[in-house]
Amino acid sequence: MPITSISPQTVTGTLSDISGAPVTASRARMTIRLSWPSWVTGPAGGETVGALEHVALNSDGSFSLQLLSNTDLTPPNSYYVVHVEDLGSKWDTAIVVPNTGGPFNFADLITSSPILPSQYVVGAQGPPGQSNSTLDVVAGSNLSALRAVVEVGGVTVYADPTNLAHMSLPPWVNLTAPSTGSTYTVQTYGEITEVGWTWTGGLPIYIDANGVLTQTYVDLGPNTWTRIIGVALSPTKAFINPQPAILLAA
Repeated sequence: MPITSISPQTVTGTLSDISGAPVTASRARMTIRLSWPSWVTGPAGGETVGALEHVALNSDGSFSLQLLSNTDLTPPNSYYVVHVEDLGSKWDTAIVVPNTGGPFNFADLITSSPILPSQYVVGAQGPPGQSNSTLDVVAGSNLSALRAVVEVGGVTVYADPTNLAHMSLPPWVNLTAPSTGSTYTVQTYGEITEVGWTWTGGLPIYIDANGVLTQTYVDLGPNTWTRIIGVALSPTKAFINPQPAILLAA
């Protein structure tokens, strides 16, 4: 993912199967992309990066990548998603590239697996159940529509970045404005269209105080968390796909 306004880092590695045999382009497909559209600011202004790229595999399974450091990108807390398809099997992993100390070994950059879109999930079909895009829940208070909420004690409240207990809870978006004790629907994953929104397409959406959705990076101070809940597809459409919350250091 080269760019002229900033120098990329070199990341090398070797792809092999469990027997140790090299995995080459003749049998496998390897791609890499950023977790969400990001940009850097250079002499000519902002330049967006993050498109899907194919990784060239050599005959011994080795590869070399030129990647921008995640810490040099806006918004922060991005990561690279690496996807491999080999003889019908599929797997994904995530890496974060530092801005100093390279060149890097790919294996040393692997970070904990993020929540990935459903098209990357591999496994047996689960039992029938409630839709994986919406849930029916109970309001813990009067809530405004189109806010991020979490479930605490069997009822939903606004997601609060200053409450560390909310950091590990899955955030949802309420589709209506429920009253205390009423049952209503939240969106857990997928597209929402709202004619009153004015998003900038392609940029992430964060959770702010009182569950407000915003495209401004949220930092409410030390010992709070920040979290991307989705990405804007257009000015009036968002795709809800919550990412791991990031604890902001003291």
